[in-house]
Amino acid sequence: MKTGRYSLKELLTHNEIEQIIIPEIQRDYVWEEDNVTKLLDDIILKFNQKQNHSLEIKINGIVEKNVSVNQFLTKEYERLKHHQKLGFIYAYHDKEYAGKFFLIDGQQRLTTLFLLLLNLYCDIPEKKETFRTLYYNNSILKLDYKVREQSHDFLKLFVNEVIIGNDYRNSEKFYSTEYLKDATIVSLIRNYEVISHYLHNNSKKDELLEYIEDFIEVNYFDTHLSEQGEQLYIYMNSRGEQLSFQEIVRAEMMKKIGSAEGKIELGKAWESWQNYFWIHRGENENADLGFEEFLKWTVIVHISANDNVEIENFTDKEKDYKSKELKEQFVRQFSDTSKQKNAIINYLSSYVDADFLSQLFQVVSFVFSIKSKYIPLKKEWLATKSKVIDYVTLLPVLNYCLKNNFYNDIAHIQQIERMAMFLKNITYFEAIAKNPDTFVIDLIVVTNQLYGDSSDVTGILELMDVSTSIRTDNEIEKLRLLKNSLVEERIRWEHFFWDITLEDKICEFLMGESSVLLKCIDIDATTSVEEKIQLLEQYKIIIKQVIFNKKDSNKLRRFLLSFYDFSLSSGTGNGIDKYSLIGVGNGWDVLREWREVFKSVDFINVLNWIHSEKELDLDVLFLQAIPVNQTQDYREALINYPALLKYCANNKFLYQNEERVVLLKQTNYGVQASKEIQCALLEASYPNKHIWIADNNCSVLDFTFDSVLKQIIFNKPLEGEFALDFVYNPSLKSWTFSLFKRASEISEDFGHSQENWIVKNNRLTLDKEVIYSYDNKLSMIDNNNKMIEVIDDVVFQSLNLIKVIA
Repeated sequence: MKTGRYSLKELLTHNEIEQIIIPEIQRDYVWEEDNVTKLLDDIILKFNQKQNHSLEIKINGIVEKNVSVNQFLTKEYERLKHHQKLGFIYAYHDKEYAGKFFLIDGQQRLTTLFLLLLNLYCDIPEKKETFRTLYYNNSILKLDYKVREQSHDFLKLFVNEVIIGNDYRNSEKFYSTEYLKDATIVSLIRNYEVISHYLHNNSKKDELLEYIEDFIEVNYFDTHLSEQGEQLYIYMNSRGEQLSFQEIVRAEMMKKIGSAEGKIELGKAWESWQNYFWIHRGENENADLGFEEFLKWTVIVHISANDNVEIENFTDKEKDYKSKELKEQFVRQFSDTSKQKNAIINYLSSYVDADFLSQLFQVVSFVFSIKSKYIPLKKEWLATKSKVIDYVTLLPVLNYCLKNNFYNDIAHIQQIERMAMFLKNITYFEAIAKNPDTFVIDLIVVTNQLYGDSSDVTGILELMDVSTSIRTDNEIEKLRLLKNSLVEERIRWEHFFWDITLEDKICEFLMGESSVLLKCIDIDATTSVEEKIQLLEQYKIIIKQVIFNKKDSNKLRRFLLSFYDFSLSSGTGNGIDKYSLIGVGNGWDVLREWREVFKSVDFINVLNWIHSEKELDLDVLFLQAIPVNQTQDYREALINYPALLKYCANNKFLYQNEERVVLLKQTNYGVQASKEIQCALLEASYPNKHIWIADNNCSVLDFTFDSVLKQIIFNKPLEGEFALDFVYNPSLKSWTFSLFKRASEISEDFGHSQENWIVKNNRLTLDKEVIYSYDNKLSMIDNNNKMIEVIDDVVFQSLNLIKVIA
């Protein structure tokens, strides 16, 4: 029988196949109820989709009326649209046993489908004999068991009794004491009952039977074919079906095995691996995606842990790359699906044997079975293409378990937890998050050195040549604390830090540096570890509630400014140093700024103050902090006038000296998008008078004179008849003033006729021009208050003058 794609009925009734035999070397039929139900769910879902789909055949826009043509085209379309692929079936045949095909892989699926056919045929009275003709002709089972003789005997008895309509349990040939000790027989009985119960109320069994026979498809592969991998690939693609590379890998690996027994053993193992990924396939149609992901994991783990492999140069053929650089290139190329498949096929067929695959699979199934929140491996990784950042946690854990033979012994769970949580935490480090494909290799190398008596994660402290991006000061501090703690104390410390790591948003905010909390307490105090951790829990809540939850709030920044100047250098603008009061958002630049703040002793003092206040409401804390921490510098303006910081784009400003601060609306300096802080203060001081800023140092007050009421009415920007310009000179630290009329010119003769007023450039101004100079002994706000008094006086004088002008 040729390798190829067949419907279930085509496979089982093929004229070359008398029987598909499950040989003695195969394991038992062991599918559980969940496996059977999942298969039935998938079949019914596809069947219902077909049932609910209608098709109208048109040729050149005209409905085709020929019934035969309609039926043929409809059948072909439905087969393409609604067929269900059930993966690969591997078997071999021997010329000495004509018509006998020995199954290597697929027995769990085929047996379940055979039971399904038996149930449906025998539940439709007029079709019982059809089942006998197709699948039990001359009392020869189309699917037969040779696992044990009694499995064969029972299955034959069972099928015969079901067709007749008898209860097999009443047969004198049913040896219950012996049969019910057989795992295969128990599974056959249970799963047939599961199928019967599942389909009990199904009213479309005729249509369902037709769908199962004609629309469920398998890819049959005869393992005795020569040049099997290449031929199969060409054959399948010639039929328009993309062959998953895992199947080519299997073919290539089977070619390397000389004995038939070895091939069967690999087939048996491969089936168990495929079943595992079938169970964990999630919403996927089959197990291919998860299995292929596993093969990719295998390559990355193997290539990272071994230096004695030759890696193809996929980039610059002329450049002499180091081994690690080539490994990095190899991992990076996995983002390109076409390169990925070829690379994995070539690597696995060249360097990896079935034993390594088997060992790694044992590790995978073991670590994913452990129910511990401190082994944060997501089950969906078994069904999807994981993100490279996930590899940083997953693959070194797999290699760590592989190196230490941690397969099924729960005694090693604590060690695995420690490694997994160390790796999970460092995924939040900037360097690692930005270059996971590089560091996953480094980390596999690290775990490769931790085995035997030195397998504990704290052994990282002793390793040579570990990147400082992995072994940061933060991690060194934590690892030393753990290493020097007593057993029970260590566990308590670990759980405290691990719980922070599992809070993704908080750990991302802290960039993995949770040890900042240790600065809040006296680690060498005589109090117990439990008391220290209880105190740290309180500080963790402070960081979460007051800092993290309000991280984008300007009130938080003004609150911090009341304690200390936490501004951070951020380049230059217009030749003046630029600073940031921590930007908004989750970008690396913002997280980096927060990290710098966390390192400050002043920030720890803020946390201590909040702790002493026993208050977590930022509004309350802000009001309590202002009187305690009165400032006399530019911060006072930012603290007391919310509009100032609100104006700043991403909280950036220029700082030349205490009197020269320029607020930036845009990240970069621009005259039209910046404000001298003195002008911004004036603007904020006159919220109802609509002061606005022209350029960056000119505060403008628009107004109209009401000739009836003889008073000034302040207008919105550019809408007044008159305007008062108050210009700040940062070099002289002084203000000048001018009054002008928008619609007409002011006569110079008029200005000379008024005491203390002059006309200059079509503007009226006081003869002294400078109306206020800053007093260096006063704070910025006090100077602003003095300036407000001056403005009020100028407005009053302007009113008297305008009465004359008007």
